Amino acid sequence: MISLPQKPQALFFNLPRDARCEKIERFLQSKGVSVRHIPPADHGHPIGFLLGLPGYEAAAARSIFGFSEEMLLMSGFDRSLLNELLTFFSREKLRRIELKAMLTLTNAGWSAVELHSRLSAERRMMSGLKK
Repeated sequence: MISLPQKPQALFFNLPRDARCEKIERFLQSKGVSVRHIPPADHGHPIGFLLGLPGYEAAAARSIFGFSEEMLLMSGFDRSLLNELLTFFSREKLRRIELKAMLTLTNAGWSAVELHSRLSAERRMMSGLKK
């Protein structure tokens, strides 16, 4: 059985390396979170592979369908750390990262492209419910 990692990690997808990103990185690193920027060429690999989890291998073929929106994948975050991160965004008045997910046994096998697609669909559905 594959287990989820305990050490907190954050995978950044398409976050520009600007002052906002640097603030987020510094905050996460101060909390013991390992931060990695995942280049678009690697968006077709399984999330578990990108996190270095045992049992996950690189995708055989590269995905030609990528995405340009920002996305954050959090692994090993407890409720307290997640709340601290959300509070940090609010306190610092930082623009939100709209697409965020916590690592699960299910999404560990998805590619970043698939995770993006599912988060985008969920966001559209929630947006429609608010109207």
